[in-house]
Formats: sequence, structure tokens, C-alpha cells
Amino acid sequence: MSQLLHEHHTDLLDLPNSDNKSIGEVNPTLTRSMATAVSPYLAEMVGVPGEDTGTHGFGVLGKENVPALYATLASDPEAAEHLAGRVTETVASLEQRWISLEPTSGNPRLEYGTWSGSLLGAAEAGVRIEHDNRVQDIEDRGTLFDTTKAGVYGAASAIPVVGPLVAIGVDMLAPSMREDYVDTSNLEPHAAPDTSRFVDMCNLALAIQEENGGVLPDGSQWDPFKTEAGNLGTLAQVESDRPDRSIPVFISVVTGELNVRGIPIDGFNTAVDDGGRSVTEG
Repeated sequence: MSQLLHEHHTDLLDLPNSDNKSIGEVNPTLTRSMATAVSPYLAEMVGVPGEDTGTHGFGVLGKENVPALYATLASDPEAAEHLAGRVTETVASLEQRWISLEPTSGNPRLEYGTWSGSLLGAAEAGVRIEHDNRVQDIEDRGTLFDTTKAGVYGAASAIPVVGPLVAIGVDMLAPSMREDYVDTSNLEPHAAPDTSRFVDMCNLALAIQEENGGVLPDGSQWDPFKTEAGNLGTLAQVESDRPDRSIPVFISVVTGELNVRGIPIDGFNTAVDDGGRSVTEG
């Protein structure tokens, strides 16, 4: 199924005889079922070994092929949310697993960063492919309507006596008719996983917390991000009401803790970025 979805994604995003609608628009129930079936294997498709994904035997689809598959399944908003959730969970697991392996400069285990970045990059590229296709479909429908309207207007104008009145009627009805035909309410991208460094740092902070007995380390630098129980707050709590200030401080605190432990966080961040580019830039 995965092979079929990526090989025929162009046809599936513009189904024949459907006014260029996608499979997600025409059959959202089927699209959601396929997304549920495929999502556990997304990480394995970009090269994450089965022992780190809990899946076995799928084989590598080729990371360059995953965005097209993802785009097809993300053509339904609910399916896109499911995929984004699965990717977010898998990346969190990979990043926390990296910390648990106690990486060092001698054995940095940066493949975990590469895998995380590749999975995020595939999802990001897939959402972009689907969104670009949907926007183009809307533009094409508008062009078709305008062309048809011009033809009707010209034909009506040629009718003796009543022609001008008919043409005026076509002109007056056109805006509402165009709005019904060209639905512009669906221009926003569908759900996508958060690819920000902030989320990466939250994943790593949770790993530090796990290694520290379920609470964040001592030190006043951690206090703004702790709950009363001593563990990490939610993303919203960490952001606070001044994310422009709190997020850079949080990233600095987590980075500092990892550096003190000798964990090569700079190399890991580079691996995440490189993994993403290996998909989005070929």
C-alpha cells in the first residue's frame, strides 16, 4: 500500500472526474484508515531500525519517497492530525532514547538526531506538497469559472434586445456563484508536527527528568519550568505568557545541563538539521 500511495500520489491528490479533488476530500474515511495503518511504519520508512521503532519487516521505502506518501494521506485534515501526532511521539521517543544511551563525544550516537530530523523533514515536506496542491486546485477552479463566465457573458451579449440585460444578470450572479464553486475556506495547511528547537529541548528535558528519578535537577535555573512536584511543566507552562523570553532561557538551561554532562548537544542539533535537509533538499 505504501508503495502505491507514493508512486501514484499525483493521481490520488487530483482524482480523475472529481474536479481535481484529492482522495482525502472524496473519501476521508478510507484516507483515515490508511493513515492509521501506515503511521506506525513512518519511522522505519526513513531508515530507523526496527528495534527503535517497535516495528519489523517493513523495510526502507527510501526517505525521498516518504513525503509523497505523507502528502496523500494528509489530504484529509483528521488523517493529517493523526500522522502529525504519530511523528511527534516517535521523535520524542528517539530523542529521549538518545539521552538514555549516555552519548559522549567519543560515541555520540548522532544517528538518533539524523533519524529524528529525517522523520520531521518527511512530514514537513509532505504537508507542503499537499497544501501546494490544494491551493493550486482552488486557483484552477477559479480560472475555470472565470473563463466559463466570460464565455456565457459574451454569448448573452449577442442576444438581440434582451442580451445586455442577460449579460448584466450573469455579472451580478457571478460573485456568489464563484464563491460557491471556488471554496476558499480550505486554504490553511493541514496539521503538521512542530519542528522547532523548543520542542526538541522539551523532549530532552523529559529525558533528563527520567534519568533524575522523575524530577528535574536541582538548581534555581530550572525553577521557572518546574511544577510544584518538581517535574517539567507543560509546553504552555514552559512558554509562559512571554515566550519570547522564556523559550530562549529554557533552551539555554537544557543545553547547559547537557554540556555539563558531556552530552554532545551541538552535534545532535546539527544531525537533526542535516536529517531534515536530507529529505527536503534531496
